[in-house]
Amino acid sequence: MESHNILEYGEFISSVRQNRDSKFGFLLGAGTSLSSGVQSASDCIWDWKREIYCRYNENHRINFPDARSKFAKSQIQKWLDAQGGYPALGAEEEYVFYAEKAHPIASDRVRYFNSLIHDKVPYVGYRLLCLLNKYSIVESVWTTNFDGMAERAAHQMNITPKVITLDNQQDIYRTISNTELMCISLHGDYKYSTLKNTSSELDNQSEVFCQVMTYYFTTRHLVVLGYSGRDKSLMYALKNTFTTSGAGRLYWCGIEESPSSKVLSLIQDIRNSGREAFYIQVESFDKTMISLSLALSDGNREMYDVVMSEMAKYRESVKLEPFKVKGHCARYLLRDNLYPIKLPNSLLKVDLKSGANIADIRKVVKNKPIFIAEQKGTLYAIASYSDLESELKEYFTGDIVRTPISLKDISANGAFKSIFLKAILYGLSKLICLNCSFGKRLIWGDKVFKNVNGMPVLYALSIGLNFIEDKEYATLSLRPELFFTDKDMPKEQRQEVSRQYFSKLWNKKYDETLKEWESIIFKSNHLKFCIPKGNERFQFQISNNSSLSLLLGKDHDPAIIIPQQLSNRILFRGGIIPEPLLCFPSINAERDNFDWNQMRGLVRNKPTDYWKDEKFSIGVSLSVIAPIEKSGRFASFISNLSRNLSPVKKDHDYLVDYPGFNSAYHTQLFIPSPGTDKWQYSKLYYTSAYEIASDITLKINRLAINGQSVILIFIPKEWEKFKTLNHKGEKIDLHNYIKAYCASRGITTQLIEEKTLTDIMLCEKIWWLSLAIYVKSLRTPWTLASLDENTAYAGIGYSILSKVDNEQHVVMGCSHIYNRFGEGLKYKLQKVNNPIFDRKNNPYMSYEEAYKFGTMIQNLFLESMDKLPTRVVIHKRTHFRNDEINGIKDSLKAAGIETVELLTIEFECERKELPYDINRYGVGIHNYPIKRGAYIVISDNTFLLWTHGVVPSIRNESLSYYPGGIGIPAPLKITRYSGSSTVQTIATEILGFTKMNWNSFNL
Repeated sequence: MESHNILEYGEFISSVRQNRDSKFGFLLGAGTSLSSGVQSASDCIWDWKREIYCRYNENHRINFPDARSKFAKSQIQKWLDAQGGYPALGAEEEYVFYAEKAHPIASDRVRYFNSLIHDKVPYVGYRLLCLLNKYSIVESVWTTNFDGMAERAAHQMNITPKVITLDNQQDIYRTISNTELMCISLHGDYKYSTLKNTSSELDNQSEVFCQVMTYYFTTRHLVVLGYSGRDKSLMYALKNTFTTSGAGRLYWCGIEESPSSKVLSLIQDIRNSGREAFYIQVESFDKTMISLSLALSDGNREMYDVVMSEMAKYRESVKLEPFKVKGHCARYLLRDNLYPIKLPNSLLKVDLKSGANIADIRKVVKNKPIFIAEQKGTLYAIASYSDLESELKEYFTGDIVRTPISLKDISANGAFKSIFLKAILYGLSKLICLNCSFGKRLIWGDKVFKNVNGMPVLYALSIGLNFIEDKEYATLSLRPELFFTDKDMPKEQRQEVSRQYFSKLWNKKYDETLKEWESIIFKSNHLKFCIPKGNERFQFQISNNSSLSLLLGKDHDPAIIIPQQLSNRILFRGGIIPEPLLCFPSINAERDNFDWNQMRGLVRNKPTDYWKDEKFSIGVSLSVIAPIEKSGRFASFISNLSRNLSPVKKDHDYLVDYPGFNSAYHTQLFIPSPGTDKWQYSKLYYTSAYEIASDITLKINRLAINGQSVILIFIPKEWEKFKTLNHKGEKIDLHNYIKAYCASRGITTQLIEEKTLTDIMLCEKIWWLSLAIYVKSLRTPWTLASLDENTAYAGIGYSILSKVDNEQHVVMGCSHIYNRFGEGLKYKLQKVNNPIFDRKNNPYMSYEEAYKFGTMIQNLFLESMDKLPTRVVIHKRTHFRNDEINGIKDSLKAAGIETVELLTIEFECERKELPYDINRYGVGIHNYPIKRGAYIVISDNTFLLWTHGVVPSIRNESLSYYPGGIGIPAPLKITRYSGSSTVQTIATEILGFTKMNWNSFNL
């Protein structure tokens, strides 16, 4: 398509803003009402197809309660195609054909449409559209919809809608006042006698409407949103309108990257006539209306405030229910690596001269007992008055004063926390004569772990500063680490050396290592030191006793008796979340069975979607792309999918025998042979990542033509040097590029690297591969038994993409939108406009962008479900700023979603917990790590959760097993910014989702 026919989204917004003194009309299709809960035309078509299908296949009605899943659509369409006499998939006549076929009686069609809209409320896009009418920008709304949303929104905004339908079309000539919005219903309205939804009706647009449209848009611009161009007569009317001489411009907005052939033809006809028409790719109606409203209110503070007020219309004050631990029975006692520390309660501060450079100041105080941070032109310091004045006097103005500071102030301010942590590192290192690194937060001596490349790797201690709500002290985390004296050691080599050390650092060894460091630091006494020496105003006091955590159980659980000397050290409490149960149909399919283990549940029962293969006998088909030189070896490897395999003895605690794909998943697996149509040969040697990507995607397209299959792509070691690809100015991982290419086209793939093709852990590899294949064939292996069916979940993350010209922009990904059945999985990328960055270069959304994000995930929910959830849980890895909290909640609350839970989930690497073994022989550190499912509440809104840890053996549940068996498991740190669910509910959900990662059977 010629570039001058397309406007970028930002160019479109700018163009409308530049023409705000002109008058605009909007033509709205079914896509604009999706966020108001009204089905799209496409959803209606699939409703009707399902109705027809079930009319002749009544016993399948229970299998297709909703026709939105890919599998349901494929089976229904396959049946329709086999019958003959039905339109081809995607044909223009589908809508009118199936409307008449499903509901041949006109009054039944009216009743059907009425059922879709009777309780629906206009979402923010409609309200902002009416707001633009108030400011004399939008005069009219033309719509093919039957839902009356524009009219309802006008009433909500205290605007008088002048509704014109087929029954009163002559009123279109009446003069419109400044307090009215003209709403033209092109297809009629169910409230009136005439409703256009069948073929004969849709192909005859009212002559009056056509004449008025041509006259009306001679001088006005038309913005089209949510309309596909389905109706021949309306497209003809638009062509006639905008090819007639005039100044009005056509902006056609669609969600696809390029316009359909019908829309493209219309745009080209208009441009050939000498008038202007453009196509703009947009994400949604609501997001577009938000962008337009904000742009049009730029420079008009009154209008901007009204727009923001409308967006925040349903805001409620944020109320956070504190997390509470349930239970009274002492079940497990844990040794923490946290040591209480009392910090000074003040800092020195002085105003800096204008132009003072903080980088220069840091150079001056380097290696001196002066620790500084700059905040808004003020310098804060831990130092003596004399040192500060003698070293930095030329940089400040005024007197040095002492200012009080609380633990809460330090905890909330990263710069203040950094001052105190550097002072602690300096003080400790000087006191016990060790080296320290502020950047790495390490202290170390001269004890050698091993020599690598002739350079020593030294034992070290990592130090962190942590805070506890409502305590008069903080805690210092001490964690064994390594210090690499060879600064040029390759990253991969460092990782391998670290793995060698930490993989063997199990509970008792970890405890012994901590005690060694305790003896070095404390020498059996509490520790005190001052910065600088002798300055008691900056005194630090550290306890030599680490804190403890207590996990509580139910009253009937067996309790442990805790010695008094340990009981006094308990700072934190938590509990154990039972393993979430998974649901499987029984072998005879008469009931559902439950098992916490995925593999055992499959072998003893059936997968959730077994019925697809029993009823339709379709099986799972594979296709392959591999170099001819290595196809024989690869064919041998994937043939294991059809064989019985047993794990080696050491893996019996977490692996069951693999019974072959057919027996495990109750369906047939079709594996192609090299040289057949479904086995495409790639080259072994390429000259660039671009050449690999081009060739592989070409072969993927060839295989996709042959029908639905899972494509296995073999990645030989010869391709390892081509890991990144330059695509449209972005540096992209080659594997991710291939995955994204396929995902955008609905093609499922599995990439398998050559290093996988060994006999080591073969049973595990084949179990994992078989699961990935089954899931990617659009089947569900199991469901969670405990999640609320009215809750939906979203995970969001940010990526800063580096362009070739070193520019950056932020892309936000939204993924894992599903209910408890694992359905509705979606993934969506969108650019974040005007991101806000913190000191660590983490990006955040403004209120406006967060609001748009809320509308986006609401649309994703509506695409996947037949109704909006009542509770939404959103996870991300960085904290939620106030603008993000308000923007997301305002948009979701406006849609009628009652509860919004906002959680950050991070890895907590500083915290290590070692379970005690308390028995009649005494107290010692347990051989096994902490249990999976353990949680510890560390503040009203924060808790730690261990998703990796000890689980029962799959062979004998009275025995314990530690998956992986490496080192000490680290917890997740979950912080809540909105919501009221219990810690047990949130922990159970997160623990359950670890079992919905269908790339593996890991716990």
